[in-house]
Amino acid sequence: RFLHNTEKPERRRLLTGLQILLALYALILAVGSLWQNGTAFIAARQKMEEMNTAADRMQLNVSTVFLMFQALTDLFPSIAEALLLIMTAAFIGSFAKDPFGAGTFSRLEKLKKASGQFLILILLTNLGLTLLQLLFARYILNSSYLLLFPLTEIIVVLGIRLLTLLYLDGKRLKEDNDMII
Repeated sequence: RFLHNTEKPERRRLLTGLQILLALYALILAVGSLWQNGTAFIAARQKMEEMNTAADRMQLNVSTVFLMFQALTDLFPSIAEALLLIMTAAFIGSFAKDPFGAGTFSRLEKLKKASGQFLILILLTNLGLTLLQLLFARYILNSSYLLLFPLTEIIVVLGIRLLTLLYLDGKRLKEDNDMII
């Protein structure tokens, strides 16, 4: 019912408000994640250097590189979530103008493709970093071998993917109904 009532001005305002809120949340999420991961990396590096003052410089450098990899691996899910939210906001803007138009459909296809790719990358980056740590274990100081998956970001990515699939099914049903009529 909501899909067919987008002509009403209050529905358009609702969609525009949702679009603005999603874009703002994505921006806040990206900035907050950059800040949080940056400060966590700096603190971990300082702690590693303080606890390993007699360590070889090469070991410190290799460990610093792995700390950077860990920080990027921790940052990637939040950035992927922010990008998907921005893409969702763009889709909502297109949907408000023309719910079943070609522009809306192309934005949704891009969103579907990006959500699938981000889901795979989130899972593979965490697994890949843990495997790299295991391979270079003798050169790394203070390594942790936990295989962690960011469930919140995975749930958001899966939710966006599910919504795109539901919209595509609705679009196909509408096209079928239009052909019958």
